[in-house]
Amino acid sequence: MDIKTLLDNLHDEVSCSVCMCTFTDPKQLPCLHNFCLNCLNGVQRTSGVRGKITSPECRRQFQISGSGTPSELPTNFRINSLLDVLAIKECSTVNVKCRNCDKRSAQTLYCFQCCSFWCEECIVGHNIMRENKDHRTLALKDFQDQDIKAVLERPTFCQKKHHENKELELFCRNCKVAICSACAMTLHEGHGKMLLQEATDARETQINSTIKSLKDKALEKRKEVEKINQKSAEFQSQVAEVKSQVHSCVDQIIAIIEARKQDVFEKIDDQTKKSLGSLSEKKSEVEKQVKLIESAIEQTETLLKRSFSTEILGFSETFDTILQEQSTQGNCDTEYIPRFSFTKSEKLINQLSMSEGIGNVEFVFSEFKAKQSGTKGKESSKVISGNKGANVHDTSPLETQVQTRRFRSVLSFGQKGKSVGMLKGPWGVAVNDQGEIAVTEYWNHRVSLFSSDGTHLRSFGRFGKNNGEFKYPSGIAFDSLGNIVVADYVNHRVQVFDSNGNFLSKFSKQGSRDKYQLKYPEGLSINGNGDLIVTSQGNKLIKIFSSSGEYLRKFGGAGSLVSPHHCIQHGQYFMVSDYGDHSIKIFNIEGKFISKFGKQGNKHGEFNKPRCLSVNKEGLLMVCDGSNHRVHVFEVSGKFVTKFGSEGIEGGESKFPVSTANLSDGRIVDPSKVPSWLHVCSSHTFCLVFMFLKKDPVWEITGTESSKSATHTADGISIRFPRVLFNNSKASNNTAGNVKDDDADNDDGEDDENRINLFPTFTMDIKTLLDNLHDEVSCSVCMCPFTDPKQLPCLHSFCLDCLNGIQRTSGVRGKITCPECRRQFQIPGSGNPSELPTNFRINSLLDVLAIKECSAVNVKCRNCDKRSAQTLYCFQCCSFWCEECIVGHNIIRENKDHRTLALKDFQDQDIKAVLERPAFCQKKHHENKELEFFCKGCKVAICNTCAVTLHEGHGKMPLQEATDERKTQIDSMIRSLKDKVVEKQREVEQFNQRSIAFQSKVTEVKSQVQSCVDQIIAIIEARKQDVFDAVDNQAAKSLESLSQKKEAVEKQLKIIESAIEQTETLLKRSFSTEILGFSETFDTILQEQSTQETRDTESIPRFSFTKSEKLINLLSMSEGIGKVEFVFSEPKAQQSGTKNKESSKVIAGIKGANVRDSPFETQSVGMLNGPWGVAVNDHDEMAVTDLWNHRVSVFSSDGTHLRSFGRPGNNNGAFYYPSGIAFDSHGNIVVADCANHRVQVFDRNGNFLSMFGEQGSRDNQLQHPRGLSINGNGDIIVADTGNKLIKIFSSSHNYLRKFGGAGLLVTPYHCIQHGQYFIVSDFSDHSIKMFDLEGKFISKFGKQGNKDGEFDQPRYLSVNKEGLLMVCDARNHRVQVFELSGKFVTNFGSEGSGRGEFKCPVSTANLSDGRIVVCEKENNRIQVFDQL
Repeated sequence: MDIKTLLDNLHDEVSCSVCMCTFTDPKQLPCLHNFCLNCLNGVQRTSGVRGKITSPECRRQFQISGSGTPSELPTNFRINSLLDVLAIKECSTVNVKCRNCDKRSAQTLYCFQCCSFWCEECIVGHNIMRENKDHRTLALKDFQDQDIKAVLERPTFCQKKHHENKELELFCRNCKVAICSACAMTLHEGHGKMLLQEATDARETQINSTIKSLKDKALEKRKEVEKINQKSAEFQSQVAEVKSQVHSCVDQIIAIIEARKQDVFEKIDDQTKKSLGSLSEKKSEVEKQVKLIESAIEQTETLLKRSFSTEILGFSETFDTILQEQSTQGNCDTEYIPRFSFTKSEKLINQLSMSEGIGNVEFVFSEFKAKQSGTKGKESSKVISGNKGANVHDTSPLETQVQTRRFRSVLSFGQKGKSVGMLKGPWGVAVNDQGEIAVTEYWNHRVSLFSSDGTHLRSFGRFGKNNGEFKYPSGIAFDSLGNIVVADYVNHRVQVFDSNGNFLSKFSKQGSRDKYQLKYPEGLSINGNGDLIVTSQGNKLIKIFSSSGEYLRKFGGAGSLVSPHHCIQHGQYFMVSDYGDHSIKIFNIEGKFISKFGKQGNKHGEFNKPRCLSVNKEGLLMVCDGSNHRVHVFEVSGKFVTKFGSEGIEGGESKFPVSTANLSDGRIVDPSKVPSWLHVCSSHTFCLVFMFLKKDPVWEITGTESSKSATHTADGISIRFPRVLFNNSKASNNTAGNVKDDDADNDDGEDDENRINLFPTFTMDIKTLLDNLHDEVSCSVCMCPFTDPKQLPCLHSFCLDCLNGIQRTSGVRGKITCPECRRQFQIPGSGNPSELPTNFRINSLLDVLAIKECSAVNVKCRNCDKRSAQTLYCFQCCSFWCEECIVGHNIIRENKDHRTLALKDFQDQDIKAVLERPAFCQKKHHENKELEFFCKGCKVAICNTCAVTLHEGHGKMPLQEATDERKTQIDSMIRSLKDKVVEKQREVEQFNQRSIAFQSKVTEVKSQVQSCVDQIIAIIEARKQDVFDAVDNQAAKSLESLSQKKEAVEKQLKIIESAIEQTETLLKRSFSTEILGFSETFDTILQEQSTQETRDTESIPRFSFTKSEKLINLLSMSEGIGKVEFVFSEPKAQQSGTKNKESSKVIAGIKGANVRDSPFETQSVGMLNGPWGVAVNDHDEMAVTDLWNHRVSVFSSDGTHLRSFGRPGNNNGAFYYPSGIAFDSHGNIVVADCANHRVQVFDRNGNFLSMFGEQGSRDNQLQHPRGLSINGNGDIIVADTGNKLIKIFSSSHNYLRKFGGAGLLVTPYHCIQHGQYFIVSDFSDHSIKMFDLEGKFISKFGKQGNKDGEFDQPRYLSVNKEGLLMVCDARNHRVQVFELSGKFVTNFGSEGSGRGEFKCPVSTANLSDGRIVVCEKENNRIQVFDQL
């Protein structure tokens, strides 16, 4: 250790581990541990034993010679020297005590001969003394490294009275102690003596010889341990090989069955495609007719709603066009739709059931004869699946007969927030005998209770780990005493409270042992005996405890359960929702797997992350299908019954439902339903009124009454309930009509389809109009406010300039194409767009816009064109006037009755008056004349002047009368078209019903096929499990034998290594006097340890498996799994097939040499652009994140490109700069999607499975995640680089904990867990940092530089097969290798692009044969290295 390193670690060297302070009078025990004298006196007093002392570090007990007090123990001179060095180092901040006067001063000097400090005054006296004239003194502030070294190497002096200044130079052979010259002539006169250094050298030689002997013995023990490890590895490899053979055999059998199933499905799908195509074509024809009619109705109603009387009368031809009756064709003919049926092969089922298994496994022993364990055939399990009321098996273990049920939303309560009574992340729900609803609030860390009508009653709990506190509570249940039992997820325990929320008891802590340990308990239920059934998600187990919290039993585990979420007991069976396997699994009362149903998908009976389960009052199984946003309902036999809910936040809709419970009246509670009205920011919000009018809810406004044809206003919102309709579920607002009184009171309940609906009509008030004004007056072509708005016959309006531009571009005069609907129209008169009618309503709205924005935009005066904010409006002239011109306007006699108003004084009623202003004549010299009449002959609105001039002698009528007459005519036409729409909709509904019935039949047949296949596969899986059980039982016994022997050898090795370590430490750290003073200590710690030879491992068997060729041949010869028939009245369908693609090649290297002789093919797939992260799976496939190509590429171990997936983007399966990568225990690929701030999970083939994380700084959020790794528990460790944190998530993506943060980490790039420690590469701090499992910082090594053990931007980490830490030292273009303690071992690589050279190595991984894979970012390649 150099001086700089010593000074950096000085405080650690001089700190007592008992008082945690700097040593005072340091004493050394025979075990070489050092403590303050006062601390040792305290230890001895506490023990009450005089003459002996127990080391506070290693707990060894030692005899103290002499008086038996710790003062008799030897002083540690080296620590005394270090204490002087500490005082010298800190002299600028801590005053140093003078040896002579005890005065403390910063201006202190040190005497190298006296080995003491002197103040400036006392040093004068010291220097005057003749005996000190050759002493060297130096001011502390002037000390250099060589001076500190001189302090450390100062001689040791005699401790005898009056000998204090005598140096120890001799060694007494008789007394075996170091002595000074005075001692030699007095106390040791006549004893054998020798020079101290000679005695030390001789003793070191003796010790080194002993150490060498022990090291040889340690090497033998290591070889013995390695031999056991090899035997264990070979044995486990043999077990894995046998299991792989069994897997292959089963896969081969299942592949044959799946191929037969696919043949049947392809036949069904081909015929279905043709039949549905026929139906779809006919349906499309009718829907096209419906669309044309509805379009005509919609446009006409829009015209009536938005136009003035003059506009309605001005579009006679337009009405004739858009209301022209559409021709329709005949009825639905489905003669080409076949009837389906499927008959399963009973012969094949019987043959499989009678088969003697899938093969035999043998164990061959060396010591004694092997007993063959054949596998007995089990009874076939019951497959839970089915469709349309048909049981899959007549012998299903869970069978019931129920009727189809419907579910409707009758209550929704709760509002997002932290306040009492509000909910944030409601998770589990339970109901007690009083109908009280208890809900766990995941994010509020509490439990809230509500009455059955949604009234908040009480809440309890807060964030923490003390009794009564929670960290993300999940499952909840009421026990038979009414107590509330809660699964405390992140605290790994279960807590029990009374009905008022008072804490009663708890059990369990984090761990994987059976008794009282859980790992992330999520679901929780209570069976009929009062036992607690807990889902220990982290252990993949279901654990059962008594009502008092005593452990009873468990079942499940890896292989049976992937990510169990909830378990309930129903009768003699356990039902488990497996979140990670997207299925429901059934176990018998002993915990033995029977069957499962469901798979990933969104069809009936399929799941996406199923959560909690419950059985309702009718005995139906309710499954919360979380990511499908619905609740599935099954018979307990697994037969699908119905579902309810869909994604959304309205009443009856769900967003990720987690749990259900049953009220006493049979209603079902789902805590995920949060209606949109909870988020309306208004003092008057919608409430849901539970008036059971035909058993459907009714909406109303708080504080108002809902009566027929009544209008109410609340908070500026006008709402009208015009009609009440008695109709079926297909009713809409358009078809609503008044209900007869006798029908309104009739509630015979014959049909759930019949109901009473209220259809509210919303009319926009002035406030709403002003809020949307810019949208109303913006031209969709130029996106600016209208200038001279013209209206086309299709009712769309545009600026005149925009229409002129469109006509010029088209080159066609006299015609115009609407930019909105693309219809073409003839322009009357000159054919110029100026001939089109002006949209008076938009002109009125433009005036309103000017009034609204007068304070920000000056308004133009009609007379002088001057713009001013101080403008007035004339309601009769319908124009704006500035303050100067309004004077002239008012002087004119004809304007004396005109009403004018300053724009700043406008109120809502004034704006309404602007909108309701009359229309004026557009004829020259008639501009101020109001349109009051309608000319029947010319079919135009006219003014008084027009009536007596241009239209003299023509038939005329009042404008309003003509408008009413025209509206009546149009209304009659609309009613006729609506009747026709109803007819066409019925025709479409017939097609839909036929299509649904046909698809339902197809689904039923496919379900029968799948059920048949599931039954066969269940039998095969059961046989496979028999073989696995036999293999696992024997493997467990054999590995236990190996483990016991290994532990015995390792114990002996540990004793030997401990002796070597302590001795070498003493030699390295002690002075000659100390080495010679511990003769007995050396004899003790170097005493040769006796060893025992452990028994040999002859009892380790050889495994072999022989597959059943008879069964394979039986399946291959079979004529199929069943027969599907299509009964036609027309010709039969045909089949089609598919083709496969080839893969491309890739370059890699071993020791810089190309793996393959040929370079990349000239294809982008398989090439690399910025390779970043690398991971290797159990098949030695290398997955590489391709940073600049935004994808992941997979290669074989020889560099052959296998597949790639991903593209730039932020959708599922897309990446922006993927970085870290790892394989989980299921072979899935986990990728850190850096710029999308998330982690994505894919299966081995690159199919997207799931993702978690989003941008942000909350616990479940990420900011540019870089590195990623997976620990032994399957937890995902993410380097959240942007947040300077390491975050840990469970395999099911639940946030667990975090550590680091500003002050501890600067730019964390990667983190791996090794044993009980986390190792983190800090990119910007150029170091590697160590943390314990609690996230507490322990130590670090490395600094910026290019020497051994120094770094320049270290990137990713890995631990190789020998347990050495590999660090990618990116900007030093090398990989460094360390022991896990941080001790440098070696490095390899240098800057360049040749063999064995690197340019910015980012990550490493290990192949199964020990070769090391290195990913180079800037050379765009992967190199593979052998370890020499």
